[in-house]
Amino acid sequence: MMLGGAGVTLLGFIAIAVIGNLFSPESFAIYRLVITYGAIISLFLTLRIELSIVVSDSLNEAINKTEQILIQVFFIAFLFFIIFNFFNIGNFLSNFGLTKNILNIFLILGIFISFTEVFIQFLIYENKFKSVSLIQIIYGFFFILCLIFFYVIDFGPLSPSIARILCFILGTLIFLYLTIKKISFKNFGNPFNFIKNNKDYVFKNLPYSVLTQFTQSIPILILLYLGSDDLAGQFAFLLSLAMFPGMFLNGSIGKVFFKKIASIRTNKQKVFSLIDSIMQLILIITIPLAGLFFVYYYEIISFIFGVKWLDVNFDVRLIFICGFLYLFSSWPERIFVVFKRQGLILQNQIIFDSIMFVTLIIVFYTTNSAVQVVLAYVTVNILYHLTYISLAYYLVTQNFFKYIAFGIFFAGALFLLKYTLDYIGNEIGKFYFILLFTMALFLYLVIFHKKIKILIKNIGKV
Repeated sequence: MMLGGAGVTLLGFIAIAVIGNLFSPESFAIYRLVITYGAIISLFLTLRIELSIVVSDSLNEAINKTEQILIQVFFIAFLFFIIFNFFNIGNFLSNFGLTKNILNIFLILGIFISFTEVFIQFLIYENKFKSVSLIQIIYGFFFILCLIFFYVIDFGPLSPSIARILCFILGTLIFLYLTIKKISFKNFGNPFNFIKNNKDYVFKNLPYSVLTQFTQSIPILILLYLGSDDLAGQFAFLLSLAMFPGMFLNGSIGKVFFKKIASIRTNKQKVFSLIDSIMQLILIITIPLAGLFFVYYYEIISFIFGVKWLDVNFDVRLIFICGFLYLFSSWPERIFVVFKRQGLILQNQIIFDSIMFVTLIIVFYTTNSAVQVVLAYVTVNILYHLTYISLAYYLVTQNFFKYIAFGIFFAGALFLLKYTLDYIGNEIGKFYFILLFTMALFLYLVIFHKKIKILIKNIGKV
């Protein structure tokens, strides 16, 4: 699963590079919003009940849940279609720059995202991680080909969005082919009772997931409203780039972690050992990676993605501090599901979404500055990740403040590392700085390579 996840992430990275070199910042801002609101609709279609498939007690139960959710997706999607097309909501939509056609695009994307996620959860239950990774690799290639094709025919700013929709359709068809023999819909029951029996996912996981998606789009919408279309696209692009390593962990470790935690949930010491070993391993790897990026960020981004993404009035490395923290918070969500404590992350999400919304609105009206909006988002986002990580530890240790204190220290250390490297580089010159930095990295690897081996061994044992 790790190798497959690495392949998927590499293809995603290449796709971002293709978008970065072929399309404008405005195109990426549109792409990000289309994907975000398509994902939000998909959440309302599945009600996040697909998360329950992995923790099923038997294959028959998993199959039954899969069938129920697929029917549920069709039913709720039909209701959305009726509302979008037969209710007089045109004037309301115009206030947000939306049309019925745009909503229908969101709905189509949401349907296929829902199908893909349901099938993935079922295959994970069956431990078919290789199949999941292989299919994701296939439509990763397909996405890149579609991007190039739409660029060649000069399709316009919607090109990345349409390419992604086609990929989800392809993925759904492949997943359906793999699972169709096991799905018969013979035991389909009362959908309302099914939703009632899985109400924790509806009332806790669903609001949390929707708020997460919506919060990510708020700064983009504000920047667009300010008329900073290019900055909106640049911010969305840089944020997506910063979150890529965390997305890899969520797509590889996260899914395996979910299945493993479900099997050892009665032994909290084992759960703690697994979480802590993964966190320590990520910590040791993150420090040198952060150092490398802080030193060579301009060369890396401009060479791979193009210099247009760096034409901003703030230090882009601040966004990547959020990305480094996301490495720690991207994958533990499933532990809250396993221990049925989704309410914790929902409360955390509501609190920080409220803080984020109020902060961005205040900054927007008091400064009318696009740059200040971005910096405010980064600040609140960093605090959110630190709290989320601490809550994951709290579930198994009942100790929150110890880990939040360490998280604040680590985030502060990342800031200090960034400014220290800048200062030393300016003081001793580029040649001597690169020499000193290379020696420091080598010494770091010598010191910690044994610790890395021990942590990998511990994770393997659990």
